[in-house]
Formats: sequence, structure tokens, C-alpha cells
Amino acid sequence: MARFAYTARENSGAFKEGLIEAVDRSAAVRSLTQGGLFICGLDEIRTESGRRLARLWRRRVPLPQLAGATRQLGDLLRSGLSLIYALEILSKEVSNARLRQVFSDLKDHVEEGEEFSRALRRFPGVFSPLYASMAASGESVGCLPDVLDSLGQRLEAESEIKRKFNTVLIYPTVLLVMGVITSILLVTFVIPRMAAMYTEMGQELPGPTQLLVSLSGFATSFGWLLVIGLILVVWGVKRIWRRPQVRSRIDGWLLKLPVLGRLLAATEISRFSRMTATLLNGGLSLLVALDVVEDTATNHHFRRGVQSLRRDVAEGLPLSEAMRRSGTFPLSSSHVVAVGEDANDPASALEKVGAVHYREVEEALRLVSTLAEPILVILVGLVVGFIVFAMMLPIFQMDITGFER
Repeated sequence: MARFAYTARENSGAFKEGLIEAVDRSAAVRSLTQGGLFICGLDEIRTESGRRLARLWRRRVPLPQLAGATRQLGDLLRSGLSLIYALEILSKEVSNARLRQVFSDLKDHVEEGEEFSRALRRFPGVFSPLYASMAASGESVGCLPDVLDSLGQRLEAESEIKRKFNTVLIYPTVLLVMGVITSILLVTFVIPRMAAMYTEMGQELPGPTQLLVSLSGFATSFGWLLVIGLILVVWGVKRIWRRPQVRSRIDGWLLKLPVLGRLLAATEISRFSRMTATLLNGGLSLLVALDVVEDTATNHHFRRGVQSLRRDVAEGLPLSEAMRRSGTFPLSSSHVVAVGEDANDPASALEKVGAVHYREVEEALRLVSTLAEPILVILVGLVVGFIVFAMMLPIFQMDITGFER
């Protein structure tokens, strides 16, 4: 059996990559197409290091490393090196093993006469459609180094947003995990022993303590059922989450939340504005740029707004009017774009809109960080405090009873 590494697009439009074993290439193609996949790339792992390559294939390329490699490629091309030689240098110097292999494969495809942008589309798990489209526009107008530098800047900005978001979540996540672990230890180990002690003493248990002892007994006796139930719930939620209508409805609800909604909306608008401006500066038409940027939206409700916007632009409406009609963008953003259209420079206006909403993302992240920590401290404190209070309540009653006697 031969092993093949593949990249493919699902019916939903999402990209998928992985490994498949088949008798030959044709059998692998049949197996993938029967599974409802549109194959973008299929490479046989022929060497003795197939297992190592398989592990590399599964690895994700960190966004900061991709941004750095993109800017480095632009610098090498700007210095006068050929594309093939620049790709060969990166295939040896890049620190990420998966990225080294990708650049090596890109060099091989370009050497065979394939266009660089077309070769990029063979690796949808690494290079987004936006990346490939920008590279294609750079190739067509002869300014690939400048386009790669602009792409690197955009990827770095995207990476910075993700880094700040992850930083904000670190402390609340640690606090929540520790609270859950503490509660599980108290319920499964401490409470049964204290309940046994109260039973030996003949102490009548008050309502809160009885409730806690019952929960502890169920958890210790039927914990495996809870684990199976949790797995089924997670599986069911994932299945439901994949439905476009459900996902769009939930995403729309998330955008209406007081603080989180503001953060999500500002992130989507900033990304949309900056990416569209980058594509316009790269020489793409507005319709093509909107078609490419549509796939970069992570919020499905916002993506539907972009689709509506694109349809209006295709019918002849100005971008600012289409933004106003979509209901996805604030009026201030459409006004800024309208001014840019009057000056025949919508790309600069979109850059300004992106910068404004990027600052809003930073402010929202600070607000989320400020609110999340005390809220989680209070919630964890209430749960753990209730457990401790419920277990100590019989002792307090014993003291009161003894005092009254």
C-alpha cells in the first residue's frame, strides 16, 4: 500500500489535509472523491523518511513564522535573486520543518514551469486563497517583492491580534482550570470521607450538605456515564456547529453581546478593510478582491454580510453604499469609504477604516481582560465556597446545638 499526502476542499468550502493509504494514485483519488472532497493536491510519500514527512504534513505553520518567511522572500527577490534561488535559500534556512518542506516543493514546481501563485494553491493548509491571489496579482504587474512585503505586514498584524487575544485568555483559563480541578477533588475525595464521618456521628445533614453528598455519590458511582455524556455533547455540538444556518445564527448572536460582540465585530471589520485595501493596491479589481476576502471572515454572519455587499457591488452600487446596505458595517466606516471613493482612492480609505477598528480591537481586548479576571474569580470562589460551606455546615450546627444544651 502506498501513502499519499493530500489537500482538498470540502463541500462546505473548508480546506482539509491529511494522509491516505491506497494501492495506487488512482485508488487514492477515487477514495477521496467518493468522500465528497475536491482534491487540490496529492503527493505520494516515496522515500524511506515517509513517516517523518507524514508528521511534518500534520504540523501547522505558526503565523509569525509564515509572516517572517514571506517578508524574507520579498527581500531576497528585491535584492535581485531569482525566485527559484530565493525559494531554495528559504527551504534551507527557515526554522520550521514543515515550512522548509513546503518551500522545497514550491521550488520544484516553479522549476517545472508552474507559476508561483498556482504552486501556492497546492498548499491550502499553509497559504490562504488571499495569499495566492495577492501573489498572482504581483506576478501579473511585476511587483511580487512589494506584494510579498505587504502580505508579510498583514500576516504580522493578524499574528499580533491573535497573540494579544491568547495573552488575555491565559490567566482566566488557568484560573478556570484550577477551579474545576479543585471542585472535582473536593467532590470525589473529600466529601465522601466527611459524609462517612457525619454518618458515624449520627449527625443529621442539612439540605445543602445532602445535595452535595448526593452529587458526590452520583459522580463517584456513575462518573463514566458523565464522561460519555460529555463526549456525546461535544460531538453533537460540533455536528450542529458545522451547519451553515446554525453557525450563522450563533455568530450573529455573538456579535450582539456587549463586550465580546464589539471585539469580534472590530476584528472582522479590521481584517476585511485591511485585506481589501491590500488586494486593491496589488492591482486586483474590487469584485475579485471582495470574492477573495470573503473567505477570510471567520464569523459566518459577517461573511453573509460580505456576500451581500459583493452582490450589490456587482450590480453597480458603490462600495460605500453597499457597506451601508449590508448592515454589517458602522455608518462611520461607510462614510470614510465614500470620501475615499470621491477622491478615487478607496484603498487608502479602507486602510484608515482598518486602522480605526484595529485600535478598537486593542481597547476591547483590554476591557475583556479587565472584566474576565474578577468575574472568574467570583464564580470560582462561589462554587468552591459553596462546597466548603455545605461540608462545614453540620459542624456549625453541632456547635450551636451543643451551646443551646
